[in-house]
Amino acid sequence: MRRKFPFPVLDESIEKAKEFANYYDADFVDIDDIDYEKNHNVAVRGVWSGRDFNRVGDFGDPSESKFEAGARYVNMDLLDGTAHIRVKFNPKKYQKYKDTGLLDIGNKVLVKGYIIEDVKMVFVSFAMNLSKEEIEKHKEKYGG
Repeated sequence: MRRKFPFPVLDESIEKAKEFANYYDADFVDIDDIDYEKNHNVAVRGVWSGRDFNRVGDFGDPSESKFEAGARYVNMDLLDGTAHIRVKFNPKKYQKYKDTGLLDIGNKVLVKGYIIEDVKMVFVSFAMNLSKEEIEKHKEKYGG
């Protein structure tokens, strides 16, 4: 049974999101169905509903991080109509995406990332807007 989402463009984009998830060898799942009992890659889609900017060292000893103390990162809130999850862009990923518009609240996005056992957060490997323009750009650049 196909779920209906409260965000109109998600229903239209769901097949594209699944196609990209398969292309990147990720399990496409609803947020509510994520298995947090094992380490694995996932692909989720949804709408950014919030964000928190932080710096390495704000929450714990910065020497335990592979990133420089004070480096900025962002945690985004993602909703897909089934549940909510935090999505972490480490400092390197934050630098890559911060000026692209991808992190704007309200954007419909596909996120490929990994789940660490018992941590209810997606750690970003790749993310993209689910707009027709971005999908076409992606196809031109990478095929598909």
